[in-house]
Amino acid sequence: MTEADDIAEAVIRQFARLPKQGKPVVRNGSRPEWTILAGIVKRTEQVGSSEKATLECVALGSGLKCLNPSQLPEDGGAVHDSHAEVICRRSFMRFMYAELEKALALDTSSILERLPDKEGGAPRYAVAPGVSFHLYVSQAPCGDASTAALVTLQTPDERQINESTKRRHDELHSSVADLPGTKRAKSADEEAAPSVPSDRSVPSFRRGRDGYDVLGVLRTKPGRIDAETTTSMSCSDKIAKWAVLGACGALLSAFLEPVYLMSVVVGDLFDQEALQRALCQRIAGVTDLALPYRLTPPRISHTTVPFELNQTTLRQAWPNVKLVPSDASVAWYKASGVNGEALASGRKQGAAKRHGEWNPKSRYA
Repeated sequence: MTEADDIAEAVIRQFARLPKQGKPVVRNGSRPEWTILAGIVKRTEQVGSSEKATLECVALGSGLKCLNPSQLPEDGGAVHDSHAEVICRRSFMRFMYAELEKALALDTSSILERLPDKEGGAPRYAVAPGVSFHLYVSQAPCGDASTAALVTLQTPDERQINESTKRRHDELHSSVADLPGTKRAKSADEEAAPSVPSDRSVPSFRRGRDGYDVLGVLRTKPGRIDAETTTSMSCSDKIAKWAVLGACGALLSAFLEPVYLMSVVVGDLFDQEALQRALCQRIAGVTDLALPYRLTPPRISHTTVPFELNQTTLRQAWPNVKLVPSDASVAWYKASGVNGEALASGRKQGAAKRHGEWNPKSRYA
């Protein structure tokens, strides 16, 4: 087995230990749900030692869903993007907060080392020598890394339905736009995005899998052409951004040097060329970054270790059944205890409004 396989196994084993809440089920005994799993693994090696490095999953997430504008709550209390990679990254940030808290209070973190203090500045930490972090995803990230490959995953019936849906969608929007005196209202992502060149060979901005033959472009979620447009960027775009800014966000950067993912291990829909383009080549032109940021494209690796709740694995077990995408997500990080948390519609699973308002405990940080 390769180290990429070991990284995948570490995440899959940890996911298997978690309780069933938030995991896919078989609806009515005959319609299995599927999901995508992502996890971040800590790799530790003794500097100067010949001993094999140790691997430990420290954060993971599963999920497929993303809230559209009409579903976003006014109180801001729901997670907008519940794709596995995004939930995993949120879990990883919580893990790093816990490690930073240990370092600040007790100086007991095993993965952080304190940097020399600067006069008048807050304590700062960096990942200790010999420690690195690696991302596993059970299926190639949505967006530029997988748009073309997803076409091969469709059954003939699904492809026909999707093509018919796209034609109806295009005809509807075309007929409305052609009415005398009609001006098509811009969607939320069109308002926020730069204008899209008519020349499809020019990298620009696309929604979902629209124009899947256009490579290297930014894309929003979801992929379905008939779904309401969201303002969440694809996972391909987000992972590429983490290779520039790090995976820990703005607040942690006040205390922590950028933390980069040194490799990305992908299971299904693996396409070396597409992944290299989407996650590495698109950011190659980023220069003159202010310290401590540095361009850190991940190493791309493939694993054949199966994840039993992936779409392709379930299709082998249920060849004549239409699979159902799971509505729920699982979030876990090492310091969170045994169970982790289950999410649905961007909130903790099972949460409900009382007197028309959400309980603050329904939020997932």
